[in-house]
Amino acid sequence: MATNNEGKCCDAVLRIIEEQHHAKRVDVVRDTATQRGVEVTCTIGGQHYALEHTLIEPFPENQKDNIEFSKIFDEPFEAHVRDLLKADLVYEVHVDVYAFAGMKVKELSAARQALIAWLRATLPSLPVPSEYPQTSIHGDRPEAPVRVRLSCHRSKALGGRLLPGRVAPAELETLRRTRLKKALQDKSPKLHAAKLPGTRTVLVLENADIAVTNASIVGQVIDHLAQAAAYIPDNIFLVDTGTQNRFYVTQVRCNGKVCLIVGREAGHWEFEAAALSEI
Repeated sequence: MATNNEGKCCDAVLRIIEEQHHAKRVDVVRDTATQRGVEVTCTIGGQHYALEHTLIEPFPENQKDNIEFSKIFDEPFEAHVRDLLKADLVYEVHVDVYAFAGMKVKELSAARQALIAWLRATLPSLPVPSEYPQTSIHGDRPEAPVRVRLSCHRSKALGGRLLPGRVAPAELETLRRTRLKKALQDKSPKLHAAKLPGTRTVLVLENADIAVTNASIVGQVIDHLAQAAAYIPDNIFLVDTGTQNRFYVTQVRCNGKVCLIVGREAGHWEFEAAALSEI
């Protein structure tokens, strides 16, 4: 199928629907370059379904920002400062969204090394917090390659770790609403056209950034947008793919009404990404 995790996200949702019907999907039809339509149609337990998938982003260029961020804070990054981390403290290093926008490969590599150098120079002077409060130090050019905040607090579970993160845009909620509105405008007409008698429509929203987006917020925003929308799909599922290895599914709209369903219990609608099919 197309880009992103489209096939695997649809497969995860169809597995949930199969479980609900106690039946397997049949008559699966996928759109192709020569025969365009909704991305997946099939029948499960005598019920016909039409599915569309789309990737939502909490802010524009989120995926690009994810890539640039991961080139800086890659897996070996923490090892360069581990000798300076205290075992009873968890450390967090935050940069702004778009902090590395426009940097070429060599510039990203240089920024990474400069951040490591800044952390090694700054960590020893970070005040040790009391039992609960957090303490922090801020850096900016020229001593740091980008604006950065280093903080720490006490933690038994995560002691001795350095956790990177990003500061979301101040207008995040407005941007989120805009992105969800666009997703509905792009996908709802196709699903509406596919809603023949006896067909249930399903919108599968893929969320690759669980740090600033959660299912409850998505459901509430969609419910608000639904008041002015010409058509809203019958069922809407959110698939969190931010961890890459595991997909987490939440239903945020059921039979035309807002909901928040994660299965029978916590972990029920979790899937190993490698076990899902690219239908």
